[in-house]
Amino acid sequence: MSESISTTLAFVVLIIVAAAVALFVNKRQREAHARREAEMREAVDLLAVHAKTLAILDDDAMPASLAAFALEVSDLLHDFDQRPVVLAATRIKREEYLRSPRLSTGLGPETERLQANLETLLATRPDLATAYVQSIVAGILSFERRFPECAGAFGLDVAKLIASPVNEAERVVRQAKTMRAGWTPEPAMAA
Repeated sequence: MSESISTTLAFVVLIIVAAAVALFVNKRQREAHARREAEMREAVDLLAVHAKTLAILDDDAMPASLAAFALEVSDLLHDFDQRPVVLAATRIKREEYLRSPRLSTGLGPETERLQANLETLLATRPDLATAYVQSIVAGILSFERRFPECAGAFGLDVAKLIASPVNEAERVVRQAKTMRAGWTPEPAMAA
């Protein structure tokens, strides 16, 4: 009789332990789901800011080169099919910069032109310059929130991005364009 009580007691303890583990796993899953849901809500909010600020850029006073660049950033960041290219390009460029930041500080002619246009815009229409910077920052941040595997790929130094949004965004777009141009899709496998 005592053997049956100890067997029953062991079985009850095993059930209690299994239930505790199941509750713990369930709690962790709910926390992960809530965290992901919060990221997606933030991505939606950032996309709304991105869209709103892009609409503000539709103004005669907006330099065409800056408006075109803002649209290029938007297109690259929100084309789901190009996500692997953008991710690969940003990671490669980030690694190059981390290995030798002194070599990556030179601005190309296109970047210098965009930077000059932004500085002129800051002097004449600070509202448009602010919308321009906000569109780029909101676009990049929404991309990282929507695709968590890409978080940190841009290696955003927020202070640098705010100080020189054209240079930082142009660096990413230039590399993504280069990668996309050289990217040849692999043929689909026959089923």
